[in-house]
Amino acid sequence: MSQSSMKDGPSSRRAVELIAAAIEGSPKSLTQIAADAGMPRTTLVNISKGRANLYVEQLILIAEGVGADASNWIALIEQERRADALASIQDDELERKRSAKRQVDANGRILPSTEELGNVASRRPRGKREEQQDDE
Repeated sequence: MSQSSMKDGPSSRRAVELIAAAIEGSPKSLTQIAADAGMPRTTLVNISKGRANLYVEQLILIAEGVGADASNWIALIEQERRADALASIQDDELERKRSAKRQVDANGRILPSTEELGNVASRRPRGKREEQQDDE
C-alpha cells in the first residue's frame, strides 16, 4: 500500500506552512527535530520548504518531532478548507444572481435591466400631449 502524497494543493501548502512555523518556533534544533521524527535532516528541510512530497506518515512524525499534535494540524486544515469552500459557494451564488439580472445583446454588451429602464422612464421629461391629458 502506498502512502498518500500531499504536495500541490492548498491543503498541502498549508501543511507545509504549519510544519515550517512549528520548526521555527521549536526550541529544538533542526537536527534534533529530524532525529525525533526519524528522518534525515535534508528530508525535513526539503519538506518544510515545499520542495519534497509530504506524506501523511511524515506529517505525523514531524508533528511528534516538534511536540505538536498532527490531528490539530489536520483539523485546522480541514476547517480552513470548509470555510474556503463555503466562501466559494457564496461567491458563486452572488455571481449567479448578478448575472441572472443582466442580459447581453448579440455583441456581448450588457443590456440595462428592467429596473434601470423603469428608473429612466420615470425621469423622462413629459411631452405636451401627456401634459394636456393630465390637465383634462
